[in-house]
Amino acid sequence: MLRKLGITAIFFAGLLSTSALRRWLYVVFCGYEIHRDARIGRAYLDVRVLNVGAGAKIGDFTIVRNMNDVVLADLSHIGTFNWIYGDTSCKNFAHKADRVSSLKLGYGASITSRHIVDCTDKVEIGEFSIVAGYRSQLLTHSIDLKACRQDCAPIVVGRRSFVGTNCVILKGAVVPDKSIISASSVFAQTEEATPGQMWVGTPAVAVKKLDDELGFFGRQSPHIK
Repeated sequence: MLRKLGITAIFFAGLLSTSALRRWLYVVFCGYEIHRDARIGRAYLDVRVLNVGAGAKIGDFTIVRNMNDVVLADLSHIGTFNWIYGDTSCKNFAHKADRVSSLKLGYGASITSRHIVDCTDKVEIGEFSIVAGYRSQLLTHSIDLKACRQDCAPIVVGRRSFVGTNCVILKGAVVPDKSIISASSVFAQTEEATPGQMWVGTPAVAVKKLDDELGFFGRQSPHIK
């Protein structure tokens, strides 16, 4: 409780301070590892272990709570008004002995704005991949209707993939490298699939092979002008 009160105090103090001061407060009082070239917006960060790399950014009014660990590799980005949450103690998932509430963004990966990321289990987003647009949901837990209990499984978004606006990625999903998930699709593929395809629909199915020379796949910078 005292720790959460401290994090809340840092958040409110940070509303009127600079990114550098917010970074200092989180490093000194929470023990987070935040590179001096990283930018921390007016974000609420309730994480046991936080590691933010060089040039990485967490935007204003993003809420990150009840997490075991969050890792942002160099030049990765979490935008504004995102809701990212985990569950570090719930007994409903006692049957998942290896469950960890964690979020890992690879080099140059990004989550844009106004998304919901459920990290009841692990979420990994590969290098140069983007959760784009608005209102997408990555959901690592749901009710197992057969067993009549809560269940969870990790979500993995492969390297250099694009998740369009308003998508739903369900628990256990594995998005292959160099995939495009079309806007408003529901992706539930858990078995290994061929990289470099476009996925469309509810549930999403692969509809065409993508050109490996697509500029998005080959870019060397995370920034798209």
